[in-house]
This record gives sequence, C-alpha cells and structure tokens, in this order.
Amino acid sequence: MQFAVPIMFTAALKAPSVTLNIGGAPHSQQQVLEVSQHKNELENVICPGGVFQCPDKFTCCPVSGGYGCCPLQGATCCKDGKHCCPKGYKCLGLNTCAVDEE
Repeated sequence: MQFAVPIMFTAALKAPSVTLNIGGAPHSQQQVLEVSQHKNELENVICPGGVFQCPDKFTCCPVSGGYGCCPLQGATCCKDGKHCCPKGYKCLGLNTCAVDEE
C-alpha cells in the first residue's frame, strides 16, 4: 500500500489560434504562431474534449470544472478528484493506493 499522489494543478486552457497583422505581413506572423502552438501541443498531453492540457508524461484527471494534471504517466485518477495513483495501482480512498491485481 502507498499514499495517493495529489493532483498538482488545474490544467491550463489550450491557447486559441490567433492571427495578427503586424507591419502588413499577416501570413508570416500567422505561420510563426501556428508553428509555436503546434510545438506546444507536441510537448503536452491534450485532455479529452481538447480544451485542457497537461505537461508531457502527466495524466489528465477529471476535477470539478474540467481537468487537473496528475504528475504520473498512465496514472489512475481517484474518484475524489484530488488524488491519483501510479499505473497498475487502484485508489482505495483515504489517500491510499494498492496494487491493482485485476
């Protein structure tokens, strides 16, 4: 048995696509923004629904009002919306995890 890991923070909203017209060159600026946004998505885990995201190798866990980020890859999200357990473990409640033998 081990302690459950707290869900550390709420996932940030995914940045929307933006088009800027600076110095009369909207296309070059738009391309820079799209490449930057695409690079950001490659380094993050996009949560279900595509609105929230978590850092690479984190797990998106449902929390009140959206998703939070568990600092474990492939984690099990606990029903309390505040904790998660490592891959291969299940939540027992009272902030504890046990090996999932199923």
